[in-house]
Amino acid sequence: MKIYYLANARLPTEKAHGYQICKMCAEFARAGATVILIAPDRARPGDGDIFSYYGLERNFTVKLLPLPAYPRLEGWLGPRWPYRLLNWHFLYKLACQTIEKDAVVYTRQPEIARLFGRRGWRSILEAHSLPIGQGKSFRRALQHIERFIVVTRTLGDQLQTLGVPAEKIIWAPDGVDLKIFAQPLNKKTARSDFGLPLDKIILGYTGSFRTMGEDKGIGDILAALAKLDAQYYFAAVGGNEADIKDYKIIAKNLGVSERTAFRARVNLQQLSRFQQACDILLMPFPDIRHYREHMSPLKMFEYMASGRPIIASDLPSIREILNESNCLLVKPNDPADLAEKIRLLATDKNLADRLAVRAQQDAKQYDWRKRAEKILKFIDKTS
Repeated sequence: MKIYYLANARLPTEKAHGYQICKMCAEFARAGATVILIAPDRARPGDGDIFSYYGLERNFTVKLLPLPAYPRLEGWLGPRWPYRLLNWHFLYKLACQTIEKDAVVYTRQPEIARLFGRRGWRSILEAHSLPIGQGKSFRRALQHIERFIVVTRTLGDQLQTLGVPAEKIIWAPDGVDLKIFAQPLNKKTARSDFGLPLDKIILGYTGSFRTMGEDKGIGDILAALAKLDAQYYFAAVGGNEADIKDYKIIAKNLGVSERTAFRARVNLQQLSRFQQACDILLMPFPDIRHYREHMSPLKMFEYMASGRPIIASDLPSIREILNESNCLLVKPNDPADLAEKIRLLATDKNLADRLAVRAQQDAKQYDWRKRAEKILKFIDKTS
């Protein structure tokens, strides 16, 4: 099978979606597919090499399409128009590409899936969200897409209400690299690596601090920390410079700055080591539509594989993977409940160990390779 993964995204990027896209390309290739990733050529971190940035095997082809620097016009045109121009130009460039008719076009963008589906290609959409207003044009677009991969069951239900038959949809939540995140490490050694205190109960968080400008729960963590005594310490890894600065100010205002550490993004191997330094891993997402219905966070699967107990928000998207047997669920937007659950895990070692062991066992079913094989089988079955 030949797959053209068409991604309207800056690659590589510090954000999780970039890793997810490139990791799936690598896993599709490992499963036997010939994979060509096509993305816009935009400003990229580091040396710009996707494979070294994400630590991936060089088993698929990358083609970057040059585009004008439309974002530089933001000061003249406002925040939206430069990116609309960028998107339209990328679609035009894609339409001019030579893609074999017997190849599969795979994408996370509905407009790309529609473009190629209308022109006769087998078009597969991996849906991570749906637009807020699903008008007639969006419903028509769905008719041209052959198959849908959804990361939450709610997304699948919503597609069915829009007229997509159930047999055209498969649920495939995100995954984890068990070779990286399921490796145990002495807690003392891990803390020394990150300069974390050896005598504290470390509450950990990994990943970007905000998504689409929305807080991902760090605000509630800091508010909960203010309700806990001095033995508790919070460390977060994965923020950008602006977010780190903002949350340091919030921590200072709450009087907990001496019990916090905020770090920038690290690579996956370092991220795994950081998780081993923690006593409890946190993801208290607020209750907003995206987190409630469409979220399949990479950190959730990485936390599960780590062997550390997890506290997570009680949201429908989270409950598709986590439950009372493998984590402690807390009320969203409730720092008091979060503080109470933290105390419970910190004082009940048997509970913490039981939840951590079960989560680590459950993580095995969410290996990236299994996800790729499941999706390829679904696509092949319908060819």
